[in-house]
Amino acid sequence: MLQLDDQSKIVFFHRPVNLHKRFDALAHLVQTELSLKLIPNLFVLFCNRRKNQIKILYHNGKNLLLLSTRFEKTLNFKYQEGVIFDRVSFDEFLNRTISRQHLSQFKSFEIC
Repeated sequence: MLQLDDQSKIVFFHRPVNLHKRFDALAHLVQTELSLKLIPNLFVLFCNRRKNQIKILYHNGKNLLLLSTRFEKTLNFKYQEGVIFDRVSFDEFLNRTISRQHLSQFKSFEIC
């Protein structure tokens, strides 16, 4: 189970990503393009070009975790550089971007 706390930082990757990429390739993107180290409490969200899938890369202190979900409809957002969420702004993003039906599917990953 993943828990967001007050120290958690959620970063949305600034461009579409081929979600066939696995742990190492996504971690490499985080390190090279975002200049970030994968540390505990850092969640990096990747979305595909069609905006109907999301992968979350997270380091729990020992291992890399990769979670993914697919939506029936496309998400409604624009890619931007430097989007970093705290817990409250991430909830606002989810509520604005994802319909209530899809929001329950996304939160099934127990990111609260």
